[in-house]
Amino acid sequence: MLKFAKKYNKRIKIIEDAAINFGAKIDKNKFIGTLFDYGFYSFGVMKHLCTFHGGAIYSKDKSKLLEIEKNLDKNINYPATKSFKLLFFCILIDLFYNRYIFNYFTYYVLKLSIRKLEKLMNPNVYPQFFNKIPEHYNYKFQGNFAIAGIENLKTLENKINNKIAKVRLYENNLDKKLIINNFPFYEINSFLEYPILLKKNNNKFLSKELLKIGYDIRHTWYVNSLRYSKNNYEFNDFSNCENLHEKVLSLPTHDKISEDDIIKISKLINFFEK
Repeated sequence: MLKFAKKYNKRIKIIEDAAINFGAKIDKNKFIGTLFDYGFYSFGVMKHLCTFHGGAIYSKDKSKLLEIEKNLDKNINYPATKSFKLLFFCILIDLFYNRYIFNYFTYYVLKLSIRKLEKLMNPNVYPQFFNKIPEHYNYKFQGNFAIAGIENLKTLENKINNKIAKVRLYENNLDKKLIINNFPFYEINSFLEYPILLKKNNNKFLSKELLKIGYDIRHTWYVNSLRYSKNNYEFNDFSNCENLHEKVLSLPTHDKISEDDIIKISKLINFFEK
């Protein structure tokens, strides 16, 4: 990113997509998302800084920020019905992903066929292409949800440090050939998840094997959107995208994953990748 900026800075406007990396930084004073002209953050349901929906925009040019803010005034209020649906959805997630409920549901109710619900549970794996701007793009932020973000901020640094500790545990237990980065400075990432690059198997296979021992890990994180577009491209034209789609497996770092869980997950991955 810094090499790119050195070549193109002041020639073009640079937008930094820091969606899930709020709190990460490249040194003690420079935060990811504030390095270039604009930065975007996402504070959705699954993010470690959560306001249930919405996010934040950063701009170095204050006049541009005021212009953006003025344009947002044209948006309509977030519908109350959608607010209640969103809160209800979050409650269901908390209930369903309780370890015991989830295990019972997958083993005895679905009999390990949870992938049948994948489009509902992991919609980002199946991106949609809209012919017009989606309706929710025109909603104002639901201001009442800001309290969630304020409460999250109080524990954000501890959350990131706990995630870093789990990443280090993965690194100590995983086969070194699967590790993508050697981090001299771990704070450069806030580790919503920890990605590795598989060498032998694809991520769908390993995700299925992990589900058998009780770990539901989304098989695809870096989606090759080309698979779902209507344009007539060949996969070979974007071989890197396809490789990431099939070979990156992002491992959990959330609060409910213990040290024992990380060791079990690492052992199974090492077994199939040896």
